[in-house]
Amino acid sequence: MIQMIVAIVRHQINGYYSSADWRKIAPALEAIRRQPHLAWTIADLARLCGYHPSYFTAIFKKTIGHSPN
Repeated sequence: MIQMIVAIVRHQINGYYSSADWRKIAPALEAIRRQPHLAWTIADLARLCGYHPSYFTAIFKKTIGHSPN
């Protein structure tokens, strides 16, 4: 979880919010930021974004550089 939060902050600093892929996963990232204590599953996060878990995982990894696991 710490690695994911660090990656999110790095992307914020580098201005990655403008990318289309970043916008696709933004609802999941916001949910994680607001409630980091929850045990988020890939299915939960994918549902927030409106995607199939496999597609969400691929976009997430491409954008953040880490699997959402």
